[in-house]
Amino acid sequence: MSEFYDLAHAKVREGAEEELARRLPALHAGVREQLPGLLDITLLRIDDGSYIHVLRWESREAADAAIPKFGQVPEAGEIHDLLSGGELGMYRGDVIED
Repeated sequence: MSEFYDLAHAKVREGAEEELARRLPALHAGVREQLPGLLDITLLRIDDGSYIHVLRWESREAADAAIPKFGQVPEAGEIHDLLSGGELGMYRGDVIED
């Protein structure tokens, strides 16, 4: 079984960046606590001002099992309120091992 990644790409509402930064530790703690199999979670701010959340899982099965549980993490809903209302891009993929 190889590691698996989920990437969520979104824009944050104008003026909400500081609030995002303030809430981020609670979001990461809540997600780690309630979603077994999560190895790491990182937020990247990319050059165009949007953000990519990178979630590293122990396996695709762990990531798939977390999908219905993610909405039950209260901090996740709070973070979604800070998004600009634009489209949320979701990308998923396996690690290629040689």
